[in-house]
Amino acid sequence: MTRSLSSIARAPLALVSLALLAGCVPYHHKDEWGSIVLFGRSGQCFLVAGPPRMHAVRGEKISWRVYNGCSAQTGGAQAKVTVGTIKLLGDPYPKTEPSPYFPDTPGTTRHKNEKTGQKKTDPLEPAVRTVLVPPYDVRDLVVTVKPAAELGLYGYVVLLNDTPDRDEEIDIWH
Repeated sequence: MTRSLSSIARAPLALVSLALLAGCVPYHHKDEWGSIVLFGRSGQCFLVAGPPRMHAVRGEKISWRVYNGCSAQTGGAQAKVTVGTIKLLGDPYPKTEPSPYFPDTPGTTRHKNEKTGQKKTDPLEPAVRTVLVPPYDVRDLVVTVKPAAELGLYGYVVLLNDTPDRDEEIDIWH
């Protein structure tokens, strides 16, 4: 069986057409979810936040489900949890993994002594970024990525009762 020259010439055109169409597939927004878990240990309230790096797109909602497993005796009475100090760290699609941590001591953040508040590069819509969670209860903290947010890797700090406790990342890639 022989192939005509025209069918051989059409193969590269078909590949180029498929490649162009692949970039035109619409992305459907979805909510991104993380969790912040407060737990008591040795008479203190600790937190674990995750995932260490979220991936979001402009216009998407990001929700953190906050679980307060601390009792009033461990400082968990009406725990105040805030997502704050958001700033641009670098380009999107980082090649390095986020740094691991173990919640062995409260205050494991790298941003000690920084104040909460809006930064010029803040990619999130203005919103209340604090939630009060009674002991043994659950609340959601929801924000939205700005439609015109600058693409990049952003760092944010989780604060427990106004004390910076944990660094996390949001990769806004599209």
